[in-house]
Amino acid sequence: MRWAGVLFVFAVVVCLVQESQAWGRRRRRRAPPPPVHCRWGGWGAWSSCSAPCGSSGVQSRYRSIAQHAANGGSGCSGPSSESQPCNRFCHNGGTPAGSRCSCHPGYSGTCCSTDVNECSSGNGGCDHTCVNTQGSYHCTCRTGYLLSGTHTCIDLDECSDNNGGCQHTCVNTPGGHRCTCRPGFALSGSTNCADINECSTNNGGCQHTCANTVGSFQCSCRVGYQLSGTTECVDINECSTNNGGCDHDCTNTDGSYYCSCTTGYQLSGSHNCHDIDECSSGNGGCQHTCTNTDGGHECSCNTGYQLSGSRNCIDINECSESNGGCDQICVNTVGSFHCACRPAYQLAGFGGTTCIPRENSGCVNGTWVSQSQCDCDPGYTGSSCNTAICSSGCVHGTCTAPEQCSCFTGYTRISCDTDVNECLTNNGGCQHDCVNTAGSYYCTCRDGYLLSQGHNCEDINECLVGNGGCQHNCLNTEGSYSCTCRTGYQQADRSCYDIDECSSNNGGCHHVCLNTEGSFHCSCRTGYQLAGTSDCTDINECSSDNGGCQHNCVNTEGSYRCTCRHGYQLSGTSNCVDVNECQSLPDCHYCTNTEGSFTCSCRRRHHLVNGNDCRDDDLYPYGGEGGKIHQGKHCVREELPIEGLRFFSRRHHYIYICDNGVVSFDWIPRPRFPTKMTEAHWARKAVIAPFLAQSHPYVIPHLPEQRKTKIYYQFHRVGDGGADSAEVLRRAGEHGKSTPRFYAPSKWTQINQ
Repeated sequence: MRWAGVLFVFAVVVCLVQESQAWGRRRRRRAPPPPVHCRWGGWGAWSSCSAPCGSSGVQSRYRSIAQHAANGGSGCSGPSSESQPCNRFCHNGGTPAGSRCSCHPGYSGTCCSTDVNECSSGNGGCDHTCVNTQGSYHCTCRTGYLLSGTHTCIDLDECSDNNGGCQHTCVNTPGGHRCTCRPGFALSGSTNCADINECSTNNGGCQHTCANTVGSFQCSCRVGYQLSGTTECVDINECSTNNGGCDHDCTNTDGSYYCSCTTGYQLSGSHNCHDIDECSSGNGGCQHTCTNTDGGHECSCNTGYQLSGSRNCIDINECSESNGGCDQICVNTVGSFHCACRPAYQLAGFGGTTCIPRENSGCVNGTWVSQSQCDCDPGYTGSSCNTAICSSGCVHGTCTAPEQCSCFTGYTRISCDTDVNECLTNNGGCQHDCVNTAGSYYCTCRDGYLLSQGHNCEDINECLVGNGGCQHNCLNTEGSYSCTCRTGYQQADRSCYDIDECSSNNGGCHHVCLNTEGSFHCSCRTGYQLAGTSDCTDINECSSDNGGCQHNCVNTEGSYRCTCRHGYQLSGTSNCVDVNECQSLPDCHYCTNTEGSFTCSCRRRHHLVNGNDCRDDDLYPYGGEGGKIHQGKHCVREELPIEGLRFFSRRHHYIYICDNGVVSFDWIPRPRFPTKMTEAHWARKAVIAPFLAQSHPYVIPHLPEQRKTKIYYQFHRVGDGGADSAEVLRRAGEHGKSTPRFYAPSKWTQINQ
């Protein structure tokens, strides 16, 4: 049944439709045509704008009639064309002027869309660097210079601030500075001064010893020398003053001297001379008798001998002079003589010299043949036959019996004509050398020995006379001697020369080795002290009188430095002077410098921030520790939300935050002080707010971190949930109605002063 109902309705509908169509055809054949009204076609595209920009741009569009009126229909109403303003704008704040724009300085072109590069002509008038920006430019200075005004760069005197960091002398130069040191010091790094060890190079020019001092050095000479000028050493002639203290002879040597004694004296100690008792050693070399004298000695001989040379004794032939005093015959013997008489005579007394006739005298060796004539036995002759005959003669002897000679000592053979070589038998009794002579001999000794008692040889102590010629020590040996030198010297023959211990491994010294006469000693560079004999350890200068520092003393390896407490700065190397903080706090209204610190207070309707920054009480709240930080030169660009922000009939997509406190929708040349902005900076620009930042008006690279520019800021939007956003937006809404060109609440410092 259900589907029958549906089908029924459908059939009814079909029938009604067919009947209706038939009725319509009958009616048209009978009725007049209906009226046709005029109908417009669609609008065509807008034409191009008559001007690219400015105030007169117009564009048009057209339409045509798609259906004309008929059968009494109505005509088309309305225009067939229409126009509208177009391109009535100027870029970058330009002013519309007909079909073009009048541009602000910094822009050019029909629509002010082209930035003028002011730097391309005459460097923009900048002394140093010209930086072109969108619609403007600004000048910057090279490192070491400050911008004075807008174009001029003046030299920054770095030396006026803490002596430029120099330890000694700061020399300001155009665009920089350099540190120099006082004489005797050299730069260590770029600011500190370190003592120059002049002795480390060519011994400081000193001939002998160089001693480094703080900022200088000093030459000295080894013992026995004296300074001539400042570096040369000349020998001291010690003998020229009081004979060097020597008793006898003073001999000057290079760098020293020595005393010696005249012959017969020996050195006692180093200066005094005592008499040598030559007779006490080897009888003074005398064969018989030695007699000591002051400074010498004398040899003498026993009776019957006489000196031969200065030491030996030889027999005296007493018979050779006046027959020895004998009346008739003189007979010489070794060391003496005696008298004898001819036959028929006899000596008058024992040992006498006078001959007297013998009683009953007659032929001694013969027979009387008459009262006056004696017939001699063979081998005798003479009136009394008392003279023996030696037919060959006795050359060195006496004929005592027929053909019998009694030879003098030292001779032999029948005629006593042959010398006896006493040296062939037991070396003549000589200890060393035996020298045969005609009729005799004598003993001699080898070098280094002295003859004693004619035959013996005793060692000569050469060291007793003139110290053996040795400069230092004389060591006597058997038959000789040797010279040695004291510790610290080296020997050359009998002379001694100083050993330079410093020439080998620096003498074992940790720092400085100073050679001295016969020795050496170690010393340390400035800032160190000797530990033991060779090691050097750092001196803690701060432990004594605080190193002379007025405030803080910091010990360093081999040196130290002075520092000052907060609020003070070094004056020189040790004194501290108060820093006048007020000279570098432009944002403090009333600054009072105190010793080591300062106090800051603000004018009415301002409050103190960070102890030195006076802020307007009506400044909009901005980010503190939670906000962004802009730190650096000039301005940074922040992008706004994608929909932008409409501000006084313009929609902006960026905001500029400058390091000196200027906040703007448009880029502006960064003024040195926000309170000194001029028409050139802000005219026709959307400047939101100038305020003094926690900063200096300019940035100096070497300033410490706490003195560099810092800008804190944050954004506020409706519904962002920020605690201050509602109040900020309320104020912006109220104050934004009052100023058509820039935003500067009346209670704030006016930016165009």
